[in-house]
Formats: sequence, structure tokens, C-alpha cells
Amino acid sequence: MVDGTNYQSWSAASAAVKEGGTIVLNDDVQLTEEDKLPDVACTICSADGETKYRLSGSPMTMNADLTLSNITYALGNLYANGHDLTVSNDVETAWSWTGYNLYAGSTAESTAAGTQHISVQAGDFAVIASGRGSTTHTASVDVTVGGTADVNLAGAYMGAKLDGDVTFHVADGVKLNQFLGEQSGGSVTGNLTLQIKGTPTLKSYNPTYKASVNKDSFGTLDLTGAAADFITANRDKFTGFATFLPTA
Repeated sequence: MVDGTNYQSWSAASAAVKEGGTIVLNDDVQLTEEDKLPDVACTICSADGETKYRLSGSPMTMNADLTLSNITYALGNLYANGHDLTVSNDVETAWSWTGYNLYAGSTAESTAAGTQHISVQAGDFAVIASGRGSTTHTASVDVTVGGTADVNLAGAYMGAKLDGDVTFHVADGVKLNQFLGEQSGGSVTGNLTLQIKGTPTLKSYNPTYKASVNKDSFGTLDLTGAAADFITANRDKFTGFATFLPTA
């Protein structure tokens, strides 16, 4: 439904939504390779108080800023393609063998007009500040994870390049399973910062929280807002950072 009108196809609803508008799901939606996300900034959600309808299908590329709210997320890879992406605190992720990857870039060369913002407040996701494959994403990327988010974080995917700065803000209560500033063959040309607030939950076995697998020393670990007991228990799990900012 868009502006009170029901549509029987995704393509019709996607074409009808206006800048800043909302597509309201009143059933599960399965997207195919022929479908595309809207060309204007909008929100996709289920109606208030209704079932969290399932949005599933093929990997999708964003064409404008997008907010996801009150849905069950089951898409393949989602490529923000230089646009802002918000996953609200009422989103759920369906169970998946392979997991769900959110890329700031795309599968081709991509760029952002200004600082690109990725916010994930719920769900189980891998959030990557670059594109995928041998691509260059030209942008400064600001990633915020909070709420009940359960995440793996990476600055640059394997073989991919992020031409710009990237900052990760990890809030109190988040479950942070892995951090790799640069994966194998990936590169961040600008500054990399991992900022921890409060007391996130870290993986208890075989943890990997590394600035880069390509460089011995890279980026900044900012613990100025982290709880003292978090630092005491977990400081040694974070490796390879060139700069360590301790709690204030």
C-alpha cells in the first residue's frame, strides 16, 4: 500500500512511492532479479501492529536512501550503492544458512555524494563499508550499530577498495562477533576508526577483532566511551590498531 492505495505488484508500488514516502507491506513480498528498489528515498515497513511481513528474494541494489522498519528481513546481499541505509530497531532477520550482508558500496564502481550513513539497530547482519569483489567504493562511510543488533563488521571486503574514511560506532549492548578493518586483499585508503561505547558483548571463543590482515598496524581503536570493566576484560582481543584511545 502506498498513500492509501493498494497495489498488486511490487513494481507498481515501487513506482508509486514519492520522495520521503512509505511502502506498507500487507503480505510477504518475494523480490526477483527483475524487481528493483525504489528510485526515491523512502521507508519499507509493515503496518503498525500487524505481522512483521517478510521481505525476501534476490540480492538487491539500492537506488536511493532507504529505511527498513517492522519487517522480517530475508533478502540476499543488500548493496547500499552509496546511499544511506537504516535498519530500525523493530526489524527481525529470518533464519539463514548464509547470513545477511549489507554493503555500503556495490558490485560495480560506486560513490557517495557526501558522508554515507549506515545504521543497524536490530537483526543479525554483516556490515561492510566497501563494495564486493574487485571494486572501488569512493566515499566516507559512517556505520552505527546499536539496539539489539548482532553484527560482524568490516571496512573493506576481500579484494575491494574503500577510497575514503570509515568510522564504526558500536553502542552499549550490541553483540559484536567480529571486526576486520581490512579483509584479505581489501584496502581502506583513509582513516579507520572503531569506537566502542559502554559494554558490547564480544564473542567468547576464537574472537577476531583486528584492524587489518594486510598491515601490522592500522587505524584507531577509540575506547574513550567504553566501560572500564569492558576494557579490562577485552582490551587484548583487539589487535593491530595503530592508535589506542583509552577511557577518559
